Amino acid sequence: MKFADWIMIAAILCGPVLAVQAQKWIETAREKRNRRLNVFKRLMATRGAVLSPGHVEALNMIDLEFAGRGRRNEQVRRRWREYLDHLGSLTQDPEEQARNLPVWTERSGNLLADLLHDMGMAVGYDFDRVQIRRGIYIPMGHANFEMETQLLRRLLIQLLVGERSLPLEVRSLPSVRQKLESTTPPVDPAEALERYVQKLESTPPVDPADALERYVQKLESTTPPETGKDKKGK
Repeated sequence: MKFADWIMIAAILCGPVLAVQAQKWIETAREKRNRRLNVFKRLMATRGAVLSPGHVEALNMIDLEFAGRGRRNEQVRRRWREYLDHLGSLTQDPEEQARNLPVWTERSGNLLADLLHDMGMAVGYDFDRVQIRRGIYIPMGHANFEMETQLLRRLLIQLLVGERSLPLEVRSLPSVRQKLESTTPPVDPAEALERYVQKLESTPPVDPADALERYVQKLESTTPPETGKDKKGK
């Protein structure tokens, strides 16, 4: 057999095996890209709500899903390290935090835009940084709800730990008359008269002779006894 025949036989035998292996490589690459694309989409969808659990979870998936050796993957990881370092740079002192918060927030937005821009390039999307920063729809109601929720949580914590007290203001006190009127039910005159007549009818009649006898007995029991001096005078 000639060398060309051996090549033909080897191609016939190895062709199906190589085709299956090539299909597996393609599916693996597609699955990795889909996972990276999912992280990118979640970050883009929640870039206006950076405190949401979905946004934070997607940020923590960057090191795992963009762990390849490609230049774009390395660029994404570098952007994420810069953004992560900035997120932890805000001081915990309340006065200094309030003073530096506007500048810190502005730089956070710029770093997040750089991160999303490089991630988009890595998964096949070409969004410019201005579009990433400004092309966000955030209803005012959602922004107010998030701000009020944070304020209520902070005030409640201060109240529970004793750093704040509830203000009380007494506008007016009810008078005695108002209190009696609120506690004593009104009396119907007709109903009161009917109860009085029923009470009289239920009382048994009194015999005059019996009443006179009881009155005389009462007088005799209360008359003081005669003393010795009174007897001698008599």
